[in-house]
Amino acid sequence: MNQKSLIKNSIILFIKNVAAIVAPMVMYKYAAIKLGVANVGAVEFVKSLNSYFLLTAMMGISTFAIRECSKVRNNQKDIVHIASQLYAISIVTTFFSYAIFVFLATFVEFFYPYKRLIYIYSISILLTTYGLEWIYNIYEDFATIALSTVICEFIAVIGVILCVRSVQDVAAYTFFLMIAANGYDIYTHFHARKHIRLTPRLSRESVQYFKPIAIIFFTNVASAIYTNADITMVGWLRDDSEVGIYSAAVKIYNVIHVMVSVGIIVVIPRLTQYLHSYSCKEKGAYYVLLNKVVKAFYIFVIFCSSICVLYGNDMILFVSGEEFTNAFRPLIVLAVTLLFATGNMIMSSAILIPMDREKVTLTATVTGASLNLILNLVFIPKWGCFGAAITTLVSEFMVFVITVYSSRDVLRNMRISLMRDIMPLTIGLLSNGTVYFIVKFIHWSSRYKFFFAAIISALLYYITHFVFRNEIVKEVNSFLWGNIKSKNKKS
Repeated sequence: MNQKSLIKNSIILFIKNVAAIVAPMVMYKYAAIKLGVANVGAVEFVKSLNSYFLLTAMMGISTFAIRECSKVRNNQKDIVHIASQLYAISIVTTFFSYAIFVFLATFVEFFYPYKRLIYIYSISILLTTYGLEWIYNIYEDFATIALSTVICEFIAVIGVILCVRSVQDVAAYTFFLMIAANGYDIYTHFHARKHIRLTPRLSRESVQYFKPIAIIFFTNVASAIYTNADITMVGWLRDDSEVGIYSAAVKIYNVIHVMVSVGIIVVIPRLTQYLHSYSCKEKGAYYVLLNKVVKAFYIFVIFCSSICVLYGNDMILFVSGEEFTNAFRPLIVLAVTLLFATGNMIMSSAILIPMDREKVTLTATVTGASLNLILNLVFIPKWGCFGAAITTLVSEFMVFVITVYSSRDVLRNMRISLMRDIMPLTIGLLSNGTVYFIVKFIHWSSRYKFFFAAIISALLYYITHFVFRNEIVKEVNSFLWGNIKSKNKKS
């Protein structure tokens, strides 16, 4: 498969994630009006709790499966053998995790107010394992996931609009959020048979998988602590209203974070295949592709961060409403955090884990998580959700330092040259600032101003990198124009 397939897969996953972001935002905006800040905050609190038990259910199995199966992607027999054992392990861990979550909701007094919401949203734990999404990552079949996701998102949006009418409908809102997040897993489970037929089975050989899976699992837990624990601890140390405000900033942050993860998901199987190939040519291709990944993501993230800083207030108003305007300051901090979080994703997912250095990733994330928990206990009681954002920034920076230091041998071989990109980045950011000051004098509503400014800024940013012959922009243009020409010839 060539580089064009990576661009195609990135575009497909981009569409999938846009749907996965826009639909919950529409539902969130609508629910914020109908349910109020406190009820929306309660649902976000349940979602953050669910994320920990979902991690326990998956145990890092999907990440490990993608890595190990990508190593032998040309041998279907080996893939079936590895995947069947990993699927069996995931079934065991899923029921174990689900049983504990339901037990806590039923018998622990603290969770009584959230009991019904926990029961509803916890179904996503079962569906995630059932859906076998990691199979599609191995075979780079992202179109199926994208199409089924878009359909489920559409159904969920319609369901919320029709069924959520008052504060009594918070359970309906939770149900449709769960459908939006995991409804497609029902379809993908059966469709996965086109790629591979799995028969879950455990053997003595399965024992050798436990150690690397456990390392990846604890890494994911530590990462979840400093990404999701903020909302949990804001709810514990403050109140549901503060959770609602902070979740408004986090939702915008997650939009960009998810977009970055799109590219990472696309390239991991290819990078792993190149890295573990016996061909010197493919090993060289690993560094070439990784170089492009680093440049592409930082060009994208720097633009997004600048937009958050300039138009954060308008974005908050658009996504959540006037009740959530206090989310502006946390959003600014999270916009800066994106720069380090992106580096962490690249170092961990594209370098350390494919190179079987998951212990380094574990050390980095445990350090970040520990620091996050300690600082949360100090900053959240004092500064609320703004303090939570500060702790996330500090934690991500700490992880960034450790992962970059541990990846220094790979980064040295990549020979990244950013000097050519400094000029277009600078001009692009200056153009964003110019558009911002011009738009301030236009007498439109803040919503229209934001959309107009964002579109113009994105076009100017793109044109700037095109003029300076950025290699990523050139490849995207080549792919798009190639498809247009081929369609014209067919017609």
